[in-house]
Amino acid sequence: MDRWLTSSARRDGGEGNNRTHLWVDCETQELLGYFTLAPAVITDNPFTGQTRPAILLAKLAIAEHLRGQEPKQGHALLYEAFRVALEAADLVGGRYLVVDPQSDALVPYYEDLGFELAEGDADQGLRMLLKMSAVRRAFQEQAGS
Repeated sequence: MDRWLTSSARRDGGEGNNRTHLWVDCETQELLGYFTLAPAVITDNPFTGQTRPAILLAKLAIAEHLRGQEPKQGHALLYEAFRVALEAADLVGGRYLVVDPQSDALVPYYEDLGFELAEGDADQGLRMLLKMSAVRRAFQEQAGS
């Protein structure tokens, strides 16, 4: 979890490429997880080149000792990412939240959250989308429970 943070997060954030948000235990100062958001554009129609603004959830990591715990700690971090992505979309626009799962094994996790596989751009690899309206509903439901 720490390797990317120490090698790239500060540089990329300083260059304005993205923003990384840390989840830190207030008492112990232990890093529990982080997420990184970046501006993105998705191509709606590869024939016309029509694009839509999006927010990319570029990184999502949780400390190994928290994985698989109930309640799912990763969900808490993900919903914080939803909250920040919604704020960003409200400020600058963004029709979709985008994830690029690192493996096929992660696809069901994101599908359970409402993400759908994107069609098209083979250069992007594995890409999934969730409309911001669905992100807003999911966040509001989570906040209400």
